[in-house]
Amino acid sequence: MAKKASVRSLRAAQKRAAGEHRRAMSALASADRRIAQGREKIGEADGRLYHARARVESVERLIAGAEEKMARAKKDAREGEAEEIGGEMRMRRKMLRKMGREMALLEDERSRAAKSIRKARSARPSKKEAAESAAVAAEKASRLLERAEATARKPARRKPAKPVRKKPAARKAARGKTARRKPVPKRAASKKSARRKKPPGARRTGAKARAGARGKTAKKRRVAA
Repeated sequence: MAKKASVRSLRAAQKRAAGEHRRAMSALASADRRIAQGREKIGEADGRLYHARARVESVERLIAGAEEKMARAKKDAREGEAEEIGGEMRMRRKMLRKMGREMALLEDERSRAAKSIRKARSARPSKKEAAESAAVAAEKASRLLERAEATARKPARRKPAKPVRKKPAARKAARGKTARRKPVPKRAASKKSARRKKPPGARRTGAKARAGARGKTAKKRRVAA
């Protein structure tokens, strides 16, 4: 049970570390995207501003030419031509004001894109460091989880069974039973065999006596002959 609880806790820690790593990597990727998008917006704005400036310069040249024509028409007392040139100039000046507003919007868009790039670049080092730290933590948590799971899969070693100790009351009862047992009587055959056995010295003494008696009988026979 302890191993399973340890594996569960390590699995939860690994899941948290992996989530933090994903969030850190997402934040870093978001900073990179903002930088790339800002560059793209600046490029588009610069292109549109280039064309707008070229149009403004063209309109300004037309207005300048119209002013010269109007001056000549007024000098030559060509009132009808002068009025026509005046209407054309008013239309082109109106076009210039509109183009100026469009260029101002493009300049503002370019400024916002540049500001977003500066902000993302300033935040990128800390986000990169956080992503690297989260990656190290996630890898460490994964290794610990793998080791714990491998250990949990191994069969547990059984401890040797401890001898059962009798309680004091049980030991007293066992001693009482032993004391009440009657002594086993010895066999009678063992007593007889013990009586039959004589010490080795006694046997030798009887043999000597018989040898002495035979010697005396032989002497008597020799004297009688």
